[in-house]
Amino acid sequence: GEGLDFVYVGPGSYTTPGTDGAKRQIRIERGFWMGVTEVPQRQWKLLTGSAPSRFVGNAERPVERVSWNDAMEACRQLSARFGATVRLPSEAEWTYASLAGSKGPWCFGDDPAQLEKFAWFDDNTSDSTAPVGLKRPNAWGLFDMHGNVYEWCADAYSPEGETAAGSPRVAADPQATRALRRGDIAGSAEDES
Repeated sequence: GEGLDFVYVGPGSYTTPGTDGAKRQIRIERGFWMGVTEVPQRQWKLLTGSAPSRFVGNAERPVERVSWNDAMEACRQLSARFGATVRLPSEAEWTYASLAGSKGPWCFGDDPAQLEKFAWFDDNTSDSTAPVGLKRPNAWGLFDMHGNVYEWCADAYSPEGETAAGSPRVAADPQATRALRRGDIAGSAEDES
């Protein structure tokens, strides 16, 4: 009854700038399943029983004000309920899925004028989130990969970015800063790239 939809993302690679400005190739060795949209508030409430979001009034808005630990606990509960491993994507998996084969900084290439067709950000929102799935999906059928709300990844944050093998950078310290990806409604077009 949760109505969770996923898309299979096959293995592959993408290129990203390194901290020294040189291009790095990131390889995703194994395919994975990715949620088609950000988790709507109604699904979060069905899964966890909680309603933490600030922006209410439409249960199709993405859940926000969720900690990394909250997201991990929701994954644990889903795994137990469905008998399959449900987890957050690594930062590399998230970026790979977001770009959907694009060589530019966005899923649609490198023209910032196109961003409004794919994302909710400061130029086209009124300081609140928008219901999920209203903008165009990327080439792999994933919605809202740019803008609307930040999304948690499994990794601990690192200024070096994604690991070259695409696997999560796991931190033993439970208080470690965690990786977030792709901006929110207050971000500019530059923030979303």
